[in-house]
Amino acid sequence: MDVDKSKLIKLALLSIIVSVVEVVGITAVMPFISIASDFSYIASNQYLSFVYQLFDFESKIEFLLLFGGFLIVFYFFRGGLNIFYYAKLAKFSRGYYHILAKKIFNNFIHRKYIDFLDLSNPDITKAIINEAQGVTTIISSILLILSEIFIIVLILAVMMYKSFTAALFVFIILGGSLFVIKKTVSVNINRQGIIREKYQKGFYSIINSSFGNFKLLKLIPNLKLVSEKFDQTSKGFSDTQIKFETLIHIPRIAIEFFGFSIVILLVMYFMAYENKTIQEVMPIITLFVLSLYRLLPSVNRIITNYNNIEYYSKSLSVVKKEISYAKDKALTQEVKFNKNIQLRNIAFRYGNKSVLNNINLTINCNDKVAIIGESGSGKSTMIDILMGVLQPVDGNVLVDGNTLTAKNLGSWRKKIGYIPQHVYLMDGDVSDNVSFGRVVDKNKVIRALKIAHIYDFLIDYHEGVDTFVGDNGIKLSGGQRQRIAIARAFYDDPDVIILDEATSALDSDTETIVMDLIYKASKGKTMVVIAHRLSTISNCNKVYEIKDGKVDVKK
Repeated sequence: MDVDKSKLIKLALLSIIVSVVEVVGITAVMPFISIASDFSYIASNQYLSFVYQLFDFESKIEFLLLFGGFLIVFYFFRGGLNIFYYAKLAKFSRGYYHILAKKIFNNFIHRKYIDFLDLSNPDITKAIINEAQGVTTIISSILLILSEIFIIVLILAVMMYKSFTAALFVFIILGGSLFVIKKTVSVNINRQGIIREKYQKGFYSIINSSFGNFKLLKLIPNLKLVSEKFDQTSKGFSDTQIKFETLIHIPRIAIEFFGFSIVILLVMYFMAYENKTIQEVMPIITLFVLSLYRLLPSVNRIITNYNNIEYYSKSLSVVKKEISYAKDKALTQEVKFNKNIQLRNIAFRYGNKSVLNNINLTINCNDKVAIIGESGSGKSTMIDILMGVLQPVDGNVLVDGNTLTAKNLGSWRKKIGYIPQHVYLMDGDVSDNVSFGRVVDKNKVIRALKIAHIYDFLIDYHEGVDTFVGDNGIKLSGGQRQRIAIARAFYDDPDVIILDEATSALDSDTETIVMDLIYKASKGKTMVVIAHRLSTISNCNKVYEIKDGKVDVKK
């Protein structure tokens, strides 16, 4: 979560300039009011007298009018400078959201597959959309706090110059109120922030699970339980927001109370203890009123932004966790495949559970190999190791005698076309789904669709490669989605085709058609098939069975 330090320094310097301009804006009003009250103040003040004589004003009213015009121009400049500062602040802090969200997403897609298995889609979605936004809110709040601190320090310095006792009194009252608010309101806001993160996680989870199984929902006669679960999560999240938005206003109301009380107490102090008339204390009271007019919003903004930091503090740990995962370093040093793939002494386990034990297997180039076994026996795990998306705990995978390592994994993965059991199609057109993450080449898309025997259908009944498939291919049948998956696997003309129970969701007739199609398309290629039905593997020249973490030759 590195932040651009040079931009941060520039913003800090700009905030100091803004703070100085703010204080000048406050102090400049006092002499203007003094002149308007008594023209003799021009002669009694050495600085005003110097300016009056330097420019040889004809009358004191002319001096007052010019002074007033200057203040109007100055406040216009002050307003423009503030807008410029807040724009820069927003660009820095909110612009960082894009950087952070991109970093989380890139870390996610480059994450090791073994780490991906422990993740859920709602967690990743929440981290990118909400928690990254929370971190940028924290950064923005810190910068705003620093800016307001500069203003407060300068205003207090001016107040101390005019009356040390009164300024000290203001400092003690406001400082004490800040301490009390931090120990009461801010602690509660932090608690609500932790609860927010928990409920928001459940919020995304129930939405994803419901919409991801929408057809199944239609088969449930009473959706009361689903609705109640959403209701509980939504209400919990809503309640934390209500409490936060209520608590966030308490500091402002408290600070306003202390501010008005300070003004009244100052008037009482000057008149009762220093025996001054209202005319005598008016200039200094004016200064303090104007100072408090600017000081109180600054104090309130500090508290508000501090409470934002407390509320979104959980976002820091969530984002830090998401970007801390080690990346999958798969480089593209060339690996050739002309002879065979060997699995030597392969072992793998998930946590303490052993899945594969001392697997030894050879797949020759152009072989059609079937892997069978009961559900959970480790078939898919062995295929994942063969593809290089999982690394074995022990043993090695060799291609033409060369061990697969981080240096050549990228090259090896490019040689593989993968057809999974569950086909995911994104909400786009056919060409985007076939190329999926690769540069769209319409000629390659058409070639792949022809291999999958679906191109003519798309031309005759739809819009060809521009056919819109809907979210997860909802506008296509199961067999058609599977053919899109076949086209995707053949898009880059791979050397090895892997089917991970790719036809298990199809009926027998459709499965026979699809498998015949794949076998014909895989002529001259190596093919590895995981399947339950014997009809699926009838054309394989080798059959291996995985049982109890071991491999047996069946054919």
